[in-house]
Order: sequence, then structure tokens, then C-alpha cells
Amino acid sequence: MVLIATGVYGLAVMTAAAPWLRSALLTAGVIFLWVYGTLAAKRAWHGFLMRRQITTSDQPVEPAVSRMHAIVTALGFSVPNPHAWLDTTVLIGSASTAYEGEAQTAFGLGAIVGSGVWFLVFGALIWWLGGHLTLDRIRHWIDAFVALMMWGIATMLMASAIG
Repeated sequence: MVLIATGVYGLAVMTAAAPWLRSALLTAGVIFLWVYGTLAAKRAWHGFLMRRQITTSDQPVEPAVSRMHAIVTALGFSVPNPHAWLDTTVLIGSASTAYEGEAQTAFGLGAIVGSGVWFLVFGALIWWLGGHLTLDRIRHWIDAFVALMMWGIATMLMASAIG
């Protein structure tokens, strides 16, 4: 929540001081999302092709980890992770530059609420799926979903910038 607020409102101040920065950040955000989606699509496509070539049954790729290891790993993906900082402050912040005033505030609050809901649902889904996430076929479908989601967000950002 803090990182999203920093991105949305910090970039609002920066783009007010340098109006050209708004377009540059929005363009960079769209490019980042498109590339990220393309990488996920390549992983998914490669995985689907490999599954067609190999006729063995799905076997877990990695051994199960302890609860403590899972918690420490999850924490490692948050605050000390520079990617998390870039996603929240730069990506969400640059997406917020497509809006001004109250619309930007609504976008920031929506991003914060959406993030909270996303992580609650994501955590519950991971708990529910448990060991099935180690199966290759599940990972490929997740990559495909991520690709579509990233491309969709990039397209909506472009549309909001144009119109």
C-alpha cells in the first residue's frame, strides 16, 4: 500500500513539474507490460510444446518446502525485492499518470484495494491448490494467464492515454 501510494502520488508531483515525463512513463509502463507478457507467453508456449513431445506423467518439479521456508521466500519477494519497488512505484505510478486530479486519486485507491484483494485471493488459491502448483501443466497455464493479463493491462493503458 505504501509503495503504491508513493508511486501514484510521488509521480503525480514529478509529472506536474515535468509534463513530458507523464508520456515517457506511460510509454515505458506499456512497453514493460508488453515485454513481461511476451516472456510469460513464451514460457507457456514452450511448456505446452514440451508436454506434447514428452508423454510422461506429471511429476512434481521441486520437492515440498517447509512452511517457514515458504514464508521467508514470500517475504523475500516483497520489501527487499527491487522488482516489487519497480512494479508498484514505477509501473503503477506511471499508469496513474493517465489520470488527473480525483481520477488519479480513485486510480490509486483502486490499485491499493485491488492489490489487497489480489494477494488475499492469490494466497487462498495457492493454499487451496497446494502441491498441484509444482506440476508443469499448471505452471504453463498460469504463464498463459499472466501473458493475457499483462497484454490486457497494456492495451487498456494505451487506450486510456489515447482517448
